[in-house]
Amino acid sequence: MPRLPAMIDLHAQLLPGIGDGAPSWDDALAMAEIGTADGISAIVCTAPLAADSSRALVSRIRSRTRDLQLRLREIGNRTVLLPGGRARIDDATLKRLHDGALMTVADQGRHLLLDLPVHTSMSLDNWLAQLTGLGVTGILSQPERWPAIGGDLQLVERLVGSGALVLVGSHSLLGHHGPTVKQRTLAMLKAGLAHFVASAACDPRSRPPLLGRAYEMVRLVCGDDRATALFCTNPSRVLLGEMIDSTTPLTSNSASKPTSFWNSWRRVA
Repeated sequence: MPRLPAMIDLHAQLLPGIGDGAPSWDDALAMAEIGTADGISAIVCTAPLAADSSRALVSRIRSRTRDLQLRLREIGNRTVLLPGGRARIDDATLKRLHDGALMTVADQGRHLLLDLPVHTSMSLDNWLAQLTGLGVTGILSQPERWPAIGGDLQLVERLVGSGALVLVGSHSLLGHHGPTVKQRTLAMLKAGLAHFVASAACDPRSRPPLLGRAYEMVRLVCGDDRATALFCTNPSRVLLGEMIDSTTPLTSNSASKPTSFWNSWRRVA
């Protein structure tokens, strides 16, 4: 097997004591170590943002991420940890974002990881347009698992056309959520409707932060350039707060792009 590139996990629930995060600090460290061993060099520690999300919760996510980073450095692990949140697509989210009560991906203020409510009657296109009007791009988190999507590729394509980006789960791709979800994930990848692959990890045993096998599958199905874009280049751009055109063909045209985040990080670390 060829050596894997430095991958970035945009969605891993490592933070203990917040939502679906790691059961304990020891589990959080174990998850980070698993990710490092798998070739992951940076992890966004996402936490769910409830309907009553506040600036205090955003501050807590930041502080927990810093604490976990320090603990990781103490055991000699140099993997970079960054804060992040996951919000529901609902009317209250836009107001909380405007009030500074939501955590964006990597705390850059440019991308927001999104869950869809099980039942919704709102116009997703209009909602995404309002989000874009606030200068933020929505990243749909694992739509292959959303009951409201149900594998409807035309709906996903429409949402991407409205400016949304799509993150699919590595565990979905590997069949851990069943064959139907796996086929939906593969269909999105083959149709060019996915922009990132992340682990959505929440436990070191049942769902650890692993991307290596998924990277190899994408490389075989979609080619080296697409795999690099989904696991390295596009996530790197999000960490830098750079915008991504959701309708641009997903290729990796610049060998230097995946390392640009690391160059910026070294300047401030």
